[in-house]
Amino acid sequence: MWRGDLPPGGVRLDLGLLTGEGPLLIPIPETVGTANYASLLLELLHRVKRSIHVVMYRISYYPQYRGSLSNEILHGLVDAAARGLDVKVLIDDCAFYPGSAEENLEAALYLHLHGVKIHLDDPSETTHCKLVIIDGETVLLGSTNWNYYALEKNNEVDLALIGLPLVAAPFEQFFHVLWEEGRRLNE
Repeated sequence: MWRGDLPPGGVRLDLGLLTGEGPLLIPIPETVGTANYASLLLELLHRVKRSIHVVMYRISYYPQYRGSLSNEILHGLVDAAARGLDVKVLIDDCAFYPGSAEENLEAALYLHLHGVKIHLDDPSETTHCKLVIIDGETVLLGSTNWNYYALEKNNEVDLALIGLPLVAAPFEQFFHVLWEEGRRLNE
């Protein structure tokens, strides 16, 4: 998966080696300008067959920056939902940080209006997760939120566990517990 070259400030993931055969464990060190996490996630969203379940602390939608990585990820979710797949996103309410709460709500409304099922967590709790489960067998987890700084300006670290349904199973159960405890946008 790694080409072994070092772009300025980091390493770059070679998605050409993502064949879909056999399980993979992919470390995703992210430095400014590499976009490894977003590139891998977008490729996985393109290949999804059944479901995408997400638990995310911060999500931003930027109508003024249509080509942003955050927007591309949200569009990937919307496209999957439009294909009739099970796409659910649980977002932290961020009740303790009004600016973050507003951005999360704007992203939640965008996704909801475009066919993605959305729940928010209990405002008295903080759901600081950054978790994506694809088809019940692939998991991305780590430190990357879906906003401009996390995807394009921060040093982040994530891990992709691809084609590992036994590893994905407890994360899927975790997602369902949070989903059931969450609330819809209009509650």
